Amino acid sequence: MGRRRDAVLGLLTLAGLVLLQILTDTAIAPLWAALGAVGTILFEIIGSTRRTIIRDYWDRPAVQITTFVSALAMAAIGAILAPEIVLSSGIGALSCYLVILGGVSAHSMASERT
Repeated sequence: MGRRRDAVLGLLTLAGLVLLQILTDTAIAPLWAALGAVGTILFEIIGSTRRTIIRDYWDRPAVQITTFVSALAMAAIGAILAPEIVLSSGIGALSCYLVILGGVSAHSMASERT
């Protein structure tokens, strides 16, 4: 259930950012989206060295809810203060995260079949 839950939270957060992007009529800036994606890749590389600690912390429902609400709140504030930077980098980061999550899930499923 962990990856499925992570995917749902990621998609819901991405949907919130896309909605803010539509409401603010902000174009996606490729540079900021790419920087958000690079940030996600770096975070995942660093996080992979402490996988158990991170998973134990993340598996707490209070942490998941707080993170989700905080991400949307920060995105809403960012949409007012610097919409192009905040929304582009957030959308890039979440899109990259979901691609990574999909790749890991596909690899895991393929490994289980063999």
